[in-house]
Amino acid sequence: MDRLLAYRLERYLDYLNFERGLSPNTLKAYRRDLNKFIEFALRRGRDTPGTVQPDDVRAYVLHLSERGLASASVCRARSSLRTYFNFLIEEGLLEEDPTEGLRSPRIGRTLPTVLSPHQMEALLEAPS
Repeated sequence: MDRLLAYRLERYLDYLNFERGLSPNTLKAYRRDLNKFIEFALRRGRDTPGTVQPDDVRAYVLHLSERGLASASVCRARSSLRTYFNFLIEEGLLEEDPTEGLRSPRIGRTLPTVLSPHQMEALLEAPS
């Protein structure tokens, strides 16, 4: 992985760990999301955070969706990118956020599972 594009990645992960108190599993997911994006960006010729354009981020999100990732996973990856680039802006390493204006995919809602009339009757007749 190119050092320039990954610049401050470890500091960012430390920030998430110590200042925001994210769980180890969340930190692993953020690391994985960001490393995959960095590899994608490098293949597009983007070797520093300042060279990443909104089109690169949109292409990456589309790439994840086309690979069949669940909407929730795509949203998490987008969130990882958004918070990373915002961190770089706060650190004075970046002036513009390439994730700004990017819409997240909709996460499908599922209906709750309900008891059948037979199951409800059995529940009501059960001793308490």
